[in-house]
Amino acid sequence: MQETVSVDDAIKKGIYIVNLPALLIFMIGLTASFAMAFLFFRPYEMIAGLIVSYVLATAYRAIMAAKWRIWAFDKVRNVHELHERALTEKLIHLTNRPGFGIINYNSQKQKAQWQQLQEKFQQPDIFIDDQSVTAETIIRYSVFRYVIWTLLFLLMTILGIYLCTLGRVISYLTGIPLIITGAVNTYIKIKNMFNRAPQIVMNKDGLRTADTPFYRWNEIANEKTIREGTGKYATYYLYYDHPKGSNKFHLNDLEVNFIRLQRLLRLYRGRNDQRKL
Repeated sequence: MQETVSVDDAIKKGIYIVNLPALLIFMIGLTASFAMAFLFFRPYEMIAGLIVSYVLATAYRAIMAAKWRIWAFDKVRNVHELHERALTEKLIHLTNRPGFGIINYNSQKQKAQWQQLQEKFQQPDIFIDDQSVTAETIIRYSVFRYVIWTLLFLLMTILGIYLCTLGRVISYLTGIPLIITGAVNTYIKIKNMFNRAPQIVMNKDGLRTADTPFYRWNEIANEKTIREGTGKYATYYLYYDHPKGSNKFHLNDLEVNFIRLQRLLRLYRGRNDQRKL
């Protein structure tokens, strides 16, 4: 066993050989099915094409994910971090529920190999500090993201106003909801854009969020970033348990992405643990 691969490199390889090809297979099948229905007016063949593309994508992903898992956990030293990252990226799953991308296929040989690799989980990860990360990290709302959202909702409002000027019933029915939705969301986005209060603060002592007071690391457990949904509909959260319950803090509009935040959580927790040694 030669542990020569970093967690980042292992995750990147998993995305490139597992997730992206499976998505590509499904999208090609989906496109071909709709093209056939549009050109030849064959709805039954379209349905069959969708089913076939779904099955092929799922089968490919199940087989390649099993191969990647054995390779990655054999080559990477910090298997706890790898396991956490792989769950976030949907490269491995905790259940065997059938569905696109979540069938866990393993041959008998792979099951035996995975059983042998369980020994690596008995040893803690090696902490490697990143000196480029400051003693304290303060995370605020992303001005750039709010500017983009504000422009989009302004355009929605303008479109609604234009439709109402056409003077037709259908135009009013479409335009008024667009104006209300656009105007309300424009106000909310501008308000948050100018809110420069820290949303997340973390250091070697602990962390706090805008809706939860500061807790020390010895009071915090199960800290992680989680993703709900897929693709452009994915929603990201910071989750952790604390003495008064748990916190699930929305991350989508912040300056940091969920992968970066995941690394920061591990780093500041590691600095706290190193201080105790």
